[in-house]
Amino acid sequence: MDLQMAGKGYVVVGGTAGMGLAAAKALAREGASVVVVGRDADRGKNAADELTAAGAAAAHGLAFDVSRPG
Repeated sequence: MDLQMAGKGYVVVGGTAGMGLAAAKALAREGASVVVVGRDADRGKNAADELTAAGAAAAHGLAFDVSRPG
């Protein structure tokens, strides 16, 4: 199915595991560029590697805890 996401970029907060990672992989399979945000840098790198393998135009993992201010 072509969802016309190729050439577009997306940020998925909580995208290093579970439903967030599943959503990020769906975007990747459509050829989108995806940044996943999670609390753990290693999980972010692993998720980015999975997204690249799934077909993402570009994939990056960002470690950031959105529950903590600043």
